[in-house]
Amino acid sequence: MIRGTPTFSLYYELWELISFLRFWDKFLDKMAPLLGLKTVV
Repeated sequence: MIRGTPTFSLYYELWELISFLRFWDKFLDKMAPLLGLKTVV
């Protein structure tokens, strides 16, 4: 087993989560006006 793999795996999953949230943040910013919703700051 390679040392540091669990840590790298954890960071990788965290990065995926952050990227996912950033994607949704941009998506909702574009969709909110069309749906008549107000963006929460």
